[in-house]
Amino acid sequence: MPRAKSSTKDGTDDTSDRSAALDVSEEFVEQQKAKNWPALDPQIRCFAEEYCFNGYDHRAAAETAGLNPDRGIRLKRHPLIRAFIAHVQGKLFESNIVTRDFIDAKLDELYDMAVGVIPTDHVDPKIGDSFRAFKFHGSLALDILREKAKLNGVIQGEVDEDGAANTEIHFHVKESKKGVKVTRGKRKPSDK
Repeated sequence: MPRAKSSTKDGTDDTSDRSAALDVSEEFVEQQKAKNWPALDPQIRCFAEEYCFNGYDHRAAAETAGLNPDRGIRLKRHPLIRAFIAHVQGKLFESNIVTRDFIDAKLDELYDMAVGVIPTDHVDPKIGDSFRAFKFHGSLALDILREKAKLNGVIQGEVDEDGAANTEIHFHVKESKKGVKVTRGKRKPSDK
């Protein structure tokens, strides 16, 4: 990153953030983007990436990058660093597209919590202490099963005039020589 240099009292060079005043043209930013940002110091890149990943806390990002936390606010104002942050945000947006597999996996995690396989956080209302415990939430587990069934095409959801979901899952159990076989049944029309 282009930096302004000034001398300190002991004669050493001080690379400060006065370069924020430099005018960074769009053409320069495009060149940097095409060449993978060679003008940015690795510590500054680390700062900018951490700034995007940690929820936009400039002090914590500067600390993580090994910089003085007070520099974070000035760094994020530099035009080239702002352009790099925008570039990182664009990459994050592209990579965060939610897929069917992602939703399916999250529903599996929630189902395990709902049926008490994974402990969940709870608060004792009398004394206010928090604790982890296994708890069964039947209606939540059923809702998760319905959503997974819709996602995987097992059922088709309908919404009635009140906006409530009107879905049913029907399974038929048939005995066979090898054991019990479960097959998906057809939807029955709702009784209205």
